[in-house]
Amino acid sequence: ITLTGGEARNYDLTLRNGTLTILRAKPVVGDATAGDIVYGDQLSDSELDGTVTNPYGDGDIPGTFVWDDGDELPPAGKEPHTWTFIPDDLENYEPVTGQSPVWVHPRTIVVSGGSYEKTYGDDDPEFTFEIIGDGLVGDDTFSGSIERVPGEDAGTYPVKQGTLALNSNYEIDFQEGTLTIKPATLTVRLKNPEESRGY
Repeated sequence: ITLTGGEARNYDLTLRNGTLTILRAKPVVGDATAGDIVYGDQLSDSELDGTVTNPYGDGDIPGTFVWDDGDELPPAGKEPHTWTFIPDDLENYEPVTGQSPVWVHPRTIVVSGGSYEKTYGDDDPEFTFEIIGDGLVGDDTFSGSIERVPGEDAGTYPVKQGTLALNSNYEIDFQEGTLTIKPATLTVRLKNPEESRGY
């Protein structure tokens, strides 16, 4: 700021130039909404959308929303997470931070109970299960085991989910398996073939 002219009776004026600093404006962010994701997705997979305007006039301010912890794998549920809005024009506008809730849906795991056979009188085979499609995230593991409906007569028995379980970040879509018990082969032998005469 440059000062010129001026006078004051009984005073000698010394004019010294000043400065005017124009600070960057802080954008106004309307409701920033976050898209839903599934457990196992990174937080950055949730798309942020919001209206950002100039605090001193009309018009939107172009820029980008970025999650502060974009690499995070949030657990299932709804929790707030921190974002930063970065204006394209960083010379005149400063970044703004805020929070938005993110819905993280449980991951569905499809599990097949399998198909098994045994002969009447034999012990049950080992019951295992197979994951169909996408597997578990990281070091997550199952607990419990699958079980079959009781019975030892020849026939077909369902293999059910039993105590097989995962933590609250998952939902299990269990496809029942089957255990088929086949009739045993009975072999009859006569000690004395002569005894069969006359029959």
